[in-house]
Amino acid sequence: MNVNEIRSMDYHAEDGERAMARTRIGCAARHFGPWAVLPRWANEFVATLRAVGEERLIVAERESPTMVRSNEIAIVPIHGLMSKGDSKFSEASTVDIRRAVREAAADDAVGAIMLHVDSPGGSVAGVQDLADDVRSAGERKPVHAYVEDLGASAAYWVASQAASISMNRTGEAGSIGVYAVVEDSSGRAEAAGIRVHVVSTGPHKGALVDGVPIAPESLAELQSLVNKINGFFTESVRKSRSMSAKMLEAVTDGRVFVGQDAVGVGLVDQIETFDAAMSRLRRAIGTRRRETRKAALSLADCFR
Repeated sequence: MNVNEIRSMDYHAEDGERAMARTRIGCAARHFGPWAVLPRWANEFVATLRAVGEERLIVAERESPTMVRSNEIAIVPIHGLMSKGDSKFSEASTVDIRRAVREAAADDAVGAIMLHVDSPGGSVAGVQDLADDVRSAGERKPVHAYVEDLGASAAYWVASQAASISMNRTGEAGSIGVYAVVEDSSGRAEAAGIRVHVVSTGPHKGALVDGVPIAPESLAELQSLVNKINGFFTESVRKSRSMSAKMLEAVTDGRVFVGQDAVGVGLVDQIETFDAAMSRLRRAIGTRRRETRKAALSLADCFR
C-alpha cells in the first residue's frame, strides 16, 4: 500500500460520537489558546482566510481519517492542521487519532502501528493525551512514525513518542515550541470613538478582551502559560528521543530541520521511502513474533 492509496481511501467514523462532540463544543472554540504549529503555515492560513473569507475557503466539513490496514500493520494518518475534535478549519482530530491508536493497540490482528505524518501541528489541546496514547501503544507492539514532507510542532510532539521515526529526503521535522498571539486593539477602538469597559472579578479575568489595552502583567501571565505547556512538550521529546540537555537545547528554538539535518540533530532516525519503512516494520513484526515464540518455548521447558 502506497501513500496515495492511504490518502484516497474512505475512512469510517463513529457518527454518534462525532455528533456528540460537535454538540459539546463549537468549531471556533477549538482554535483559542496556545498553539504548537509551524508559524509560517499559520500566517499563510490566516492571510488566506482574511483575503477570501471563510465561506469561500471552506467548502465542506471533512470526515477526519482514522485508520487503515495493510495486512498486519495499522496505518494511522496525521494529516493537516491538528485540533481537538472536528473542525472545518482542520483535518486531524486528536480525538479520532487517539481512538484509532487505542483500537490498533488492542487489536490482536494488528502486529504494528505506522503513524503517517504530514502536518504543521496545530492547537495544543489534546496533543499530550494523544502523545501518551502513542507511547502506551508502543509498550504493546512496535510503533513507527513516518514523516512525509512535514512533521512540525504538535505533529512532531506526537511522532516523537514512536519507537522510531523516519522521513523522506526533503521532509521537515521540528518547530518544537509553543506560542500564543494576542492583539492589542485598544488604539483602533479609541480611533473609532469606542471605549471598552471590562467588569470582572479579578485583574486577569477579561484582560485580553478586544479593545482593552493589554497590560504587561497580562502578557507575563500568558508567557508563563506558554512556558508551562512547552515544558510538557520538550520533556516528552527529551525522554522519548533520549536527548541530553545540550541536544535538546539545540532543537527547541522553533527551527525546522530538513532531511539529513534532522537525523544529525537526533529528531529523526533515518531517511527512507515510505515503502522501505513499511517493509522494515513488517520485519519487526516477524522478529517480535519469533521472540515471543522462543520465550513461550523456554517457559514450557521449565515445567517439563
